[in-house]
This record gives sequence, structure tokens and C-alpha cells, in this order.
Amino acid sequence: SDFPNRMRGSSFMEVTWQLHDNPVCGGISDTVKQIVTLEPAPPAFVSSSFPADVRVNTEQTTDPMELGVAEGVSPCRQEFDIFYVDSDPVPVEGSNGKEWTVSRVWSIVPFFKTSVCSGAIASSSSRTQTITIVDETTPAPVGGNANNNNNNNNNDDSRLIASVGNW
Repeated sequence: SDFPNRMRGSSFMEVTWQLHDNPVCGGISDTVKQIVTLEPAPPAFVSSSFPADVRVNTEQTTDPMELGVAEGVSPCRQEFDIFYVDSDPVPVEGSNGKEWTVSRVWSIVPFFKTSVCSGAIASSSSRTQTITIVDETTPAPVGGNANNNNNNNNNDDSRLIASVGNW
């Protein structure tokens, strides 16, 4: 069987038991048992609950408690920690300064360097969640009449800019 070949890091053996009854009757019975010792996997993210990539506007929070928190599992009940690191916002090309992306890298790290189950080296892993931040605010007109009626050469915009500049 190719079963043991598909189980990397695991061991496979067959044990055969023979039962002999009374030598007069001559009965012999064989039983074969296949034993597989699994090498436990390191802690891993639960894919079904990993936070999805998301779009938020500039008014919304990027707090993981609002956008979703990564969860992990350890087949061996090994203790682990999950944490994240956010990148600096990167402008999205062609968005005219209206969109940025933040890469949130989630990491799952075992507390101990060796697996408590097998003594094998336990590894950490990372996955990335992309957060796109969109500026959907409508610019407000600056000073004066929004229709730009400058009757009588009244230039309200220059007065407003001057007063803002002297703030």
C-alpha cells in the first residue's frame, strides 16, 4: 500500500499476531494490525475563520475586533500565540490619492521550539489580510459662494484663504 508514502514525517509498521490452539487440533490464526504514528502538524490558522480582505472608508476603524481576528488550532494541543503587524498605508496606483492598502500580516507562533508531542521542530506560519482604505468624502467648497458669482468684483475666496493662512 502507498498509504505510508502519503504521510510525510509519519512512521508505519505492521504487526502480526499468531494464535495457536491445542497442538492436537492444529489450529493457527493470524491477525495483522497496521500501526501508523502520525507526526503532528504545527499550529495552523483556521481557514474558515481567517479574516477576509476588506474595504473600509476613511471614517471606519481598522481594528481587528471590528474586521475579524485570526484563529488557530494545534492538533497536538501545543500552546501558541497569534499576533499581527500592519504595514504602512501604500497608495493604490491610479486612485489619485483616494485609496491606500494596508497589509496585515497575521502570524501563528508556537510557544516552544519543539513539539510537545514528538520533539520535532515546531514551525510558525504567516498569512496576509489586505485592507483597502478608501477616501469617499466629497470635497467641500472653499469660502464664498459655491456658485462662484463674483458680482461687483467681490472675491470672497481670497479673503478666506488669507484668514486661514494667518490662523
